[in-house]
Amino acid sequence: MKKISNILRTGHLVLLLSLIICGVGLAAEVEKGTTDQTEINMVYGPETNGPEHFWPDSSLKEIFLIYWKARLSRDWQEARKIEAPYFQEMTRPGRYRLYMTGPKKDELIEMLLLQFSWEEKNLCKIGMELKFRLANGRMEKVYLDEWWVKAGGEWYHVVRDDFFFPEV
Repeated sequence: MKKISNILRTGHLVLLLSLIICGVGLAAEVEKGTTDQTEINMVYGPETNGPEHFWPDSSLKEIFLIYWKARLSRDWQEARKIEAPYFQEMTRPGRYRLYMTGPKKDELIEMLLLQFSWEEKNLCKIGMELKFRLANGRMEKVYLDEWWVKAGGEWYHVVRDDFFFPEV
C-alpha cells in the first residue's frame, strides 16, 4: 500500500509539473480566449509574429483553446474527447481522470506561445511556457511542448507522458 501511495504522490508531482508553465512578458501580442469556465491569457512570443502568423489553420487554434479550457477547468471528460483516438482506445477513463484532476489548485496567469513547428506532415509541436500562481501565492513557470495531430480532417491532442502512460 505504501508503494502505491508513493507512486500516486509522484504522479501528482508529474501532473503539477506538466501543468505549471509560465510566460516571461516579452510578448509581441496578447489574445484572450474565454468561455463560461476559464479565461486564457494567450501571449505570443516576439519570434512568432503574432496570432495571425502562428496558427497554420483556425481549426487548430479553436480546438487548442477548447482543450486547454477543459484542462484548466478540470473537465477531464471534455479534454479526453480531444485526445488522439488511439490514446482514447488504449487508456482507461479512470486513469485519465486521475491524470487530469490531481490536487492542483493553481491559477493560470499567462500562456506564452513560443514556437510552432511541423514534425511530420500532420503532426505539429507547439512550444510554450505557462505561468501559474500557486495556491501559496508564489509564481511558477513551466515549459511545455504540446503535440497535435490531424487525422481524418480533425485535430487531436497527443499525450506524451511516459511516466503516467508508458503503454502509449
